[in-house]
Amino acid sequence: MFFERICRHTGITQRLPKPRSPTTTGKVERWHQSIQGELLAPHGPLDSLEAAQAAVDAWRTEYNTVRAHQALNMTTPAERFRPIPVEQRAVLGLWRPPELAPTGPSCELPEGSDSIDDEPDEPVVAAA
Repeated sequence: MFFERICRHTGITQRLPKPRSPTTTGKVERWHQSIQGELLAPHGPLDSLEAAQAAVDAWRTEYNTVRAHQALNMTTPAERFRPIPVEQRAVLGLWRPPELAPTGPSCELPEGSDSIDDEPDEPVVAAA
């Protein structure tokens, strides 16, 4: 699981909410409120899946690259984002440009395998 691997690599502790407890998922609920108020309410019903995708893409771009966020000291998420350096992506098993990807038989998946990760993930500790 790439997400869990990235969290471990960057020292982030993943905390999962208890099932059926929306009051403990404030950030997700706030995101739903933002989508409803800033995207769905102004546009009304969207005509097609393509129109919905285009509206979400435009909203996400504006939200992440144009709009300053008080919680980020009036910067945009794009200004605060720090991508994982290409050289460190190998540690996480993430995509690397062809010029940095290893070559040879060691890169091939074992026959019958559909995963690049043959090692089991470490268990993720969830906070109660």
